[in-house]
Amino acid sequence: MRFAALALLLVGGIAHADVAGDMNDMIEGLPMRDTNAPGPLFSFTNNDPYWAGKDQFGNQPNFMGSGVDITNLVAAASADGKAAWFAADVKGVPDASDCAPGPCPPNRDPPLHVTGLVEKSGKEWKWVAWHTAPPLTSKDQTALAKQNTLPDVIPKDLRKADDVVKVVESALADPVAFAALVSDRKDVVMYGSASAERYVSGAKVKKQLAAWSLKLAIRDGVQAGMVGTNVAWFAANLDATSAKKADKAAPYRLLAVLEKSGTAWKIVQLHFSVDIFTYKKP
Repeated sequence: MRFAALALLLVGGIAHADVAGDMNDMIEGLPMRDTNAPGPLFSFTNNDPYWAGKDQFGNQPNFMGSGVDITNLVAAASADGKAAWFAADVKGVPDASDCAPGPCPPNRDPPLHVTGLVEKSGKEWKWVAWHTAPPLTSKDQTALAKQNTLPDVIPKDLRKADDVVKVVESALADPVAFAALVSDRKDVVMYGSASAERYVSGAKVKKQLAAWSLKLAIRDGVQAGMVGTNVAWFAANLDATSAKKADKAAPYRLLAVLEKSGTAWKIVQLHFSVDIFTYKKP
């Protein structure tokens, strides 16, 4: 596999350059070809959720292609170096041998939004959670909402992250409280469901959440977990409604990464997406 471009945000105090290289390698391996390797505890892989105990690989196509272009990579690590997370735009690039005898046509699809959380195991990183999703136009999202479609149901598994889940759940319905959970770090990244919805820095993420002014409600189960004692992750299907006007709830999927700052949990990464291959509600 290969990458064509790498844009890295450097933040003082943490060896982000080293972590970025490692995270680039992790992205290049998505999805993992070695089915004997331990999979993530949870993933949104394009339009399907996978959780521990569910087949992580059998139903997943090679959605990245034979190669990948990785751009806008932002990588960060916990203070103890035991956890790292990243966000990047990723586009599949077919290998020339896949298109023989002619050249491969260019991939004109917008890049996937890709985020992930990994944990240090010895000298290697292992997956904890990832979220890959094709962006969706507002027109297509409106059409899905009119069809009254729903994402796949997610079972509940909190993995001793109950306290963190309570913090997130208590803020979801209040746009102001939810924005206040976001860290002030400059390497905070938030992806929305549309192609251009990429926001970097805690300040910009808070500003955009305030602009959206969404009340969020958990639809079904929550998947969550800890990496050490100071990093946690949260995944769920959400219903979003405007706090400013009455409207129909729109379904989203969310993977969030949180880090403990002092005694408070703060969001360091948010990734919203829409399942574009949903089933119609009975």
